[in-house]
Amino acid sequence: MNQRHRLTLRNERAEIARVSAWIDTLSGPLGLSSRTVQAVQLCLEEALTNIISHAFAPGTVHDVRITLWRDDTILHVEVTDDGVPFDPMTYELPAAPRDLESAPIGGLGIKLMRSFADGIAYRRCGAMNRLTLSFLIAEPVPKQIGGLEPARCGDRAVHGCRGDL
Repeated sequence: MNQRHRLTLRNERAEIARVSAWIDTLSGPLGLSSRTVQAVQLCLEEALTNIISHAFAPGTVHDVRITLWRDDTILHVEVTDDGVPFDPMTYELPAAPRDLESAPIGGLGIKLMRSFADGIAYRRCGAMNRLTLSFLIAEPVPKQIGGLEPARCGDRAVHGCRGDL
């Protein structure tokens, strides 16, 4: 069940639509509930929108890679890009508005990601940003299906980053 599923996108907004369809096709084989699928899609849409909008110089073409895998009770989603460094965990969320009229439009994507993902980790590995989102899954995978634990950048700070892009 630790099989990795990969999707590579260009840094264009039109590519975001491909992600939802891709997650939908994987939801059955991975045993994902509709709640988990919706949370993953929302978080990926927010992360990708931020990457496409802010990580690259206008008019340049870059790849953004998504890797998805499941272990016993957790779905892991890693987004990798070579844009400018940005750690969403250090981003200070804006104060709650006093009323609807003073509420700014936009700017809530990171707050939504923090609300819907059960875990968020960021690591800069050389020239690459690696954002890993984790989602708890109620139904564990039977032990006999198992496999090798996937290596992720940042798991072992002493050993550095793997170059397995």
